[in-house]
Amino acid sequence: MCAEETHFGALTGQEIRQRAAAGWLVLIPTGCTEQQGPHLPVDFDTWFAESLCRAAAAAATAQGTPALSMPACPFGPTPEHRNFGSGYV
Repeated sequence: MCAEETHFGALTGQEIRQRAAAGWLVLIPTGCTEQQGPHLPVDFDTWFAESLCRAAAAAATAQGTPALSMPACPFGPTPEHRNFGSGYV
């Protein structure tokens, strides 16, 4: 099974229904949208979390524990960034 077959956004409603009925594990990546400094984009944490969950879902499925990775939720607490002004959610 390829990685796209374990990613929610790449599946049809019928494929998702089949996986739910079969009891697949669901991984929900969460990441913040925040300033990273001049070297990274503000969505780095979200991109990284989603990349890890996609890889984990594919690896788990390949090893016999079917898992589905959901789309990333790009929001999280970043109180330490409030004083920086803009660039965080």
